[in-house]
Amino acid sequence: MFARRLILFLLTLSAIIGCTREGRRTQTYTDEEGVVRLLPPAVPAGEQDSMAYLLDHYWDGMSFGDTLYSRDEDFVARALLGYRPYLSAGDSAHRTEAVRSLMSRAEVDTVAYVRLMDLSEELLYDREYYDEYLPFAEAIIESDFPSEWDKVRPQEQVRSIRLNRPGTLANDFEYVTLQGDTARMSDLRGVPLVLFFYNAPCHSCGTRADELGESPVITSALAAGSLRILAVDKWGDEESWREKVRSMPKGWIHGRNYKDFDSMELYIIDHVPTIYLLDSEGRVLLRDTSIEEIGQQLTSVD
Repeated sequence: MFARRLILFLLTLSAIIGCTREGRRTQTYTDEEGVVRLLPPAVPAGEQDSMAYLLDHYWDGMSFGDTLYSRDEDFVARALLGYRPYLSAGDSAHRTEAVRSLMSRAEVDTVAYVRLMDLSEELLYDREYYDEYLPFAEAIIESDFPSEWDKVRPQEQVRSIRLNRPGTLANDFEYVTLQGDTARMSDLRGVPLVLFFYNAPCHSCGTRADELGESPVITSALAAGSLRILAVDKWGDEESWREKVRSMPKGWIHGRNYKDFDSMELYIIDHVPTIYLLDSEGRVLLRDTSIEEIGQQLTSVD
């Protein structure tokens, strides 16, 4: 990252301010607070889907050869944030095509391209706007313009986004029960299932488990048999695990698996506890979710 920033700095110093290799300048306007922004196009009269039109044409006023603006991090960040609502409104295929065209245009200037790469990660991926970020990562991977090294992070991010994505069938796994038997997560299908991944020595995991056990919606569903909770210890010795189980809410199913969750092979577990909600057929409803979201989901189903 330092090397990339250094290259950006050196290239920026060598740029001629206002250079317009595309033969035109970026179209801007100044808002009421004095901030310079990209001028979005006017939607033609009679256009029935203004959001779709702006998904395709929002960047028409941007000249990526105009380095005064295309290399200005704050300016491009404002433009990208302004573009996000149109990304959100578009379907997957439309987003993919629009962003592919955008990134292709940015190839006119290496610094501008890298700036857009970095900002899409910072403002979309890091903020968990995964659907909006995915077409940027895919465009970077598919293009011959960036180096293979530059594609490594987007490739990992795409894999992360697609892994157990809501709407997909959750990866199955084995776990060892308190009785020492081997069971499978898929055996619990038939009613919605909460997956509670934790580490036995983790204090905050116990706190979050208590909060789950105190949720009226969740405890009511659990008592009615319309919900199951599988708590899986992914790190800790067996004695610590058994001790932890004794302090966790009643009615949960407990297991441990110390070999399948240390990487992204099956599930994304960047922190503990990590909670998923699956539907009765084992499809992901909520990924890395909260107790509040689970309660809302269960209530909406009812």
